[in-house]
Amino acid sequence: MRPFLFVLCFIWSGVIWTQDSLLHTTQVSILSCDPGSDLYSTFGHTAIRVFDHQRGIDQVFNYGTFDFQTPNFYLKFMRGKLPYRLSVTSYANFLQEYNHFQRGVREQLLFLDDVQRVILIKALIENAKPENAEYAYDFFFDNCSSRVRDMIIKNVGSPVSFDTAGKNLELTFRDMLHQYLTAMPWTAYGIDLIIGRKADAKASLMDQMFLPDYLHDHFVHAKIEGDSIRTLCADSYKVLIFDDELKARQQPSWFSPWVVYFYLMLMFGILWYARQFKYLGLSLKAVYIINGIAGLIMLIMWFGTEHQATKDNWNFIWASPLYFWLAFGSGSRGKSILAAVLAVCSAVYLAIAWSPFAFQDAETVTPHILFNIIASVIGMLYEKRQVEPTFED
Repeated sequence: MRPFLFVLCFIWSGVIWTQDSLLHTTQVSILSCDPGSDLYSTFGHTAIRVFDHQRGIDQVFNYGTFDFQTPNFYLKFMRGKLPYRLSVTSYANFLQEYNHFQRGVREQLLFLDDVQRVILIKALIENAKPENAEYAYDFFFDNCSSRVRDMIIKNVGSPVSFDTAGKNLELTFRDMLHQYLTAMPWTAYGIDLIIGRKADAKASLMDQMFLPDYLHDHFVHAKIEGDSIRTLCADSYKVLIFDDELKARQQPSWFSPWVVYFYLMLMFGILWYARQFKYLGLSLKAVYIINGIAGLIMLIMWFGTEHQATKDNWNFIWASPLYFWLAFGSGSRGKSILAAVLAVCSAVYLAIAWSPFAFQDAETVTPHILFNIIASVIGMLYEKRQVEPTFED
């Protein structure tokens, strides 16, 4: 964060809690931002605005930033060790960015008394200091949205209750992500490849607020407990409106994994039927390499990173690094047996995933698993044919 912003916030903070007459002019609100078209913005964003028009101060506290100049940036990002930080920017600059990317912004004013506003603002300023600003980001449990939730709840000085009436508490984390991915089937497929069974746990009402839209909706009905129960925040109003743009981003796409894997299955069937064994062998090798790489990435994301969402990922059962042996190993008889084993593993995994005993959702990756079963069976027959060539050879 720029040094002048620290100075500004420090000076302003001194004004706020030394001049009681100014307290009623200071306001705090939640900014909820619509999803964007880029992967990092798919699920929206949340920030806190603190403003005092009489003093000419209007700042946004943003927990969703990081430093691209961080040493080993990409390695730390992949390993889940990239520190995120609370930064402070002007409200005008904040809106300019969202206006540029045509993402709507809604604002909810918090109904805080003078003491609560001072405590919350002071906590935000303290948190924004360089020695306090960084935190260990976690997609489900500690992100830009959940940080806003926690800062408000911890600093209002009284318990905050949320209304569960009409709320769906049966949703899993994965269910909630899928709500944003109807127009991006390949993104849903890619995410479901690398996130594990923790995503299939039911999200409590508090957990659901890891997504900005859910935080917005739950705070509308939040209450501050105490001597008298009162509403925590107002209904939102739109600061920036791009409803048509948002609807366009949410239009379902026909180009999905189901389409691609259907044609791949058809292609393999045609190659086998047409006895184009040279091309079939090359195609099988490509599939084996892709599956092996996928399985290796899953295991690395499970055991080699700090990402909680990628732990306990049992997709490696059907996309196993063992496929590398089918691609590069020797011995057709052994490879034929391994291909049969992998086909059975994929079939069993798929059967369990679609049964009442499912331990990890497989809806978006089902076409890949079906394709693996067919490719593995064809691979088994192909390797068996190498051992027992036909008369035509």
